[in-house]
Amino acid sequence: MKSKDKLVILLVIFLSALLLNTYNNDFKLGYHSDEPKKVHFIRSNTQDFQHPILMLQIVRAVNYFADFIDNQAIASLGRTVIAIFGALIAMSSYLISRPTLGKGYAYVVAALVASSPILVIHSHYMKEDIILTFFCLLSILWLFRYIRITNLISTIGLGISTGLAISSHYKGVLLFIIYLFGPVLVPLKDRYKYLRGLIGCAIVAMLSFLVVNYPIFLHPRIFLRGFSSELRHILQGHGLGPLRHTIKIDAISELFGFHLINSIIPGITLLVTLFALSFFVYTLLRWKKSFWQDKILMFYVMLFYFAVELSPTKPFPNFARYIIPIVPILLYFSVRGAGTISDCLNFKGARVAFATLVAASFSLPLYESMRLVHDLNNDTREKAERWITENHWNTKSEAYAKLSANVWSLSTLNIQQERDKGVTHFIASSFMYDRYRYGNKLKNQDETIYEAYRRYEELFSYPFIEINPPYKSFAFSNPTIRIIDIREKKQREAGSAVERAPASGHSLRD
Repeated sequence: MKSKDKLVILLVIFLSALLLNTYNNDFKLGYHSDEPKKVHFIRSNTQDFQHPILMLQIVRAVNYFADFIDNQAIASLGRTVIAIFGALIAMSSYLISRPTLGKGYAYVVAALVASSPILVIHSHYMKEDIILTFFCLLSILWLFRYIRITNLISTIGLGISTGLAISSHYKGVLLFIIYLFGPVLVPLKDRYKYLRGLIGCAIVAMLSFLVVNYPIFLHPRIFLRGFSSELRHILQGHGLGPLRHTIKIDAISELFGFHLINSIIPGITLLVTLFALSFFVYTLLRWKKSFWQDKILMFYVMLFYFAVELSPTKPFPNFARYIIPIVPILLYFSVRGAGTISDCLNFKGARVAFATLVAASFSLPLYESMRLVHDLNNDTREKAERWITENHWNTKSEAYAKLSANVWSLSTLNIQQERDKGVTHFIASSFMYDRYRYGNKLKNQDETIYEAYRRYEELFSYPFIEINPPYKSFAFSNPTIRIIDIREKKQREAGSAVERAPASGHSLRD
């Protein structure tokens, strides 16, 4: 295949990824609870430093030319910036895969990365995880070069990419652990030269971080407060609004598989995950004979996986975003695993049948992604708003139930007091009440968690209309909405004539 044809294939994959990542990315600002704050920071040139500010700086730079003032327009612009980085992740995955897989199968990895649901959907949100993932992969590419050629260019390139990863999210600092273990994972001729070069790499990374995050010198107290807050989240868990309590999920009780079961499998599909795990096990069993690149990638996956798995911080509704940095490498492992299994099959018929299975399993993520992005502008919360408006109900809603919530959680409200104020309906979101259902199954939680669960169960004893997503809930999109009728029985009977559907646990789905 000619070089021109290869570039055309890569360009098609990139543009396809970009199209998928930008499709329906103009959904209403507020469905993702963090985005309004990000938009405010971009407009006001401020920040709270709970995350480093590379994403804010990039969107500000782009908006300097776009000159958008409207909040929704700025949100869509920021999402488009993230979508571009999401497409670039597919290109980076190709470059990482090529040395061990060859160009042909590296295209498969790039296509799989471009169509993976967890990456596609999160490329629609103005959050830091996609940018972090791109610069982590870029750092891995520079590390591969640094190991082969430990010179000034490699040192500077590795330092800049690492500094930008840390400027995307504080967890980017974990990359230095991988660099320090390089001599253990890879046989090096001159380990001292390698380690000396890492000092220069660290200096360049620190300078890169400071260039991006220079406002820390202007507002050191804000930086320390934001950094301390994020550190508490990592070590203790996220506080849930005014409740100030969180569900703490212990890694040991979950057998270190919480993110595997709840984040990775839904995010890349089951068979793709199984292929990746098969290669993971295969590589461990033949460790000495494995490519040194695979050893580094395995260490990267384990480090970033256990960093989030061991932390009690698994905040609902979208804890899956913490696992995104390892997803492209897992997809690379999946292609390697499928190839390894295929090589072990001796009969042509078995190989054909297995190739059909692989083709189907690698196509499923694209189907999932297309279904999910199709419904981003068909959100259940918009349908709930229409029901409320048409029936002229006086409502109170919790977070993730409407664009603007009245309270963080309905479990904090007194039903009779709200009735006395004229409230007729509560609006509940599965993104809130499902976390308490999960927490109720766990031991050693704060009593507030169990009490909130009991309050929700009490609420759900009242009649309600349930609005289900057209396909399914994913990340911050399309929660199940329950419109709960808290009026007394006589009031409900009197008002039932104007309601458009029976309020008795009735389920609605387009």
